[in-house]
Formats: sequence, C-alpha cells, structure tokens
Amino acid sequence: MKLYLSPLMKLITADKIPNIQRLTFNWIFPGENEERDVENITYPPALWEKDGIYYQLNYFSRCADEYFLLENCDFPDALIFSTDFYGSGNLNIIELSNILFLAENFGYDISDFVLFEKYGITGDRKITTLRVLRNLSEAIKKYLALKNLSFKTLNLLIRLPDNVISIVESYILKENPSVSDFKKMIAKLFDMKEEIPQNLTIYDKDKLQRVFLSKNMVQENFLGELKELAGKMKPVEIKNSDNFETDTLDLCFKINSSEDFEKILSKMFERKNVVKDIYRVMEKYDLH
Repeated sequence: MKLYLSPLMKLITADKIPNIQRLTFNWIFPGENEERDVENITYPPALWEKDGIYYQLNYFSRCADEYFLLENCDFPDALIFSTDFYGSGNLNIIELSNILFLAENFGYDISDFVLFEKYGITGDRKITTLRVLRNLSEAIKKYLALKNLSFKTLNLLIRLPDNVISIVESYILKENPSVSDFKKMIAKLFDMKEEIPQNLTIYDKDKLQRVFLSKNMVQENFLGELKELAGKMKPVEIKNSDNFETDTLDLCFKINSSEDFEKILSKMFERKNVVKDIYRVMEKYDLH
C-alpha cells in the first residue's frame, strides 16, 4: 500500500491573505456534494499559493478567519491534496473531466498524474472525450455523474450535433432512463443523427420512432462489409459476442487432430491481413 504524505502546512489568518480564489480548484460535481461537507467542517480550509494568488483546495464555498497554507509544493501536490481530501477512489466522470481541465489550465499534461491511469483514462480518444464532457448541460452531467457508462457511449454522445444533444437532455429529464436504455438511445441517435430533423430539439418518442424505423444504412453497410471479410477466414469463424459494445472478436474453429490445429494456425497466419481489414472497417464505423 502506497502512503501519501501531506505537504507541510502552517496556520495563517485571513487578514494576511490578499487574494483568495475559492472556486478555481472546485472540481467537485455536483456542487451539492461539497455543500453538505461544509456543514461538518471542523478545521480551516487549505490554501495553495502561486504567483501571489491563493487557491482554496477544499470547502470551496466557505470563507474562514484562518487557513492552512501548504508550503513548498507545486500544482501536482496541491491537486493530490485536494482530491485525496475528498477521496480520490470514487470520483465520477464529470469530476475527472473537471480535474483534467484544471490540470491543463495550469499547464500540465494528463500523463503527469497517475490518477487518470487509475481510472483507465489513457489514449487520445478517451482524453478528448473527457475534455468535452465538461461542456455539456448540467442535466446531462448530473446523469453521467450518477451512472457508470462506457467510454464508447460517452464518445458517441459528445459527437452528436447540438439539436440531438438537446434531445438527449430532454430524454434524461423526461424518462430518467436506465443505463441500458440510455446506451441504446445514444447508439440509435448517433446512427441516425443525419436523418433527425434539425428543428427537432426535444424528446418526442413518436417522432424519433419514425426515424429509427427508417432503413438504417450504416448498420447494413457495416454488417455487409464484415460478412465479406469474415468469409475469407473460413474455417475460422469470427464473432462479436456483445453486439459490438466492445471491439473484442472471438475466433472459433473446430479440430479433430493436432494436424488440423497446425493447418488452421497456418491459414490464420496467411490471412492475418484480413483481421487487420476487419478492424479497419470497425474503426470506419466508430466501433474500434
């Protein structure tokens, strides 16, 4: 178990602090969570100073007569102090988005913090998705903060046009959908985003149903290309067991002897470019 050692702190009075920024470090979402903690405060808030500006690291909505000032530390130390104070083991996706914004605003890269890797946030696509989530409406962010959604769903969500994003907000407010229903809705909206009229900005079940029942050329085209490529791998059968919720492929084949096994392995090696082509098609349709 890795122990975190808090930076040295000294107690100072408010009259010695000329400029306190109370909201800059406030990464907590939704804000009501932090407000409840303020009621139970038992000691002064903590501050971190940079270039003559004092940043409050906890109890963000509270003014105090005294503060703890972190000494001899830089931004990463201040951020770790703030997240560890509230508990960095159960951050929601919007809080992670806020923390990313905060780190980049102070000139740091995501690679400078093990926190993001701990939550499986690696790679440009996930980082971009996380960055954009912060700009969504409060209603959508509150829903995402309470649910555990895959980055595949989040990536589709942030790429929806503005009118469809408004439909998502309305859908959340009207239906409070389960995670399963929300994932299905986002997938449908993304697949049909070009067919949804731009003047449709609220959730109308009947109107959307008519759109969804129209011919889904994207899905048909993808399945057609996949079938053609998969046929080249016979006798090895290629499947995806979760309707392409993930990009994991199952390769299935039968053998009656070790010789059969060697022949199939040889054929698979000869046709390895087919698998590469399958993943290229999946990437083309935003499934990889």
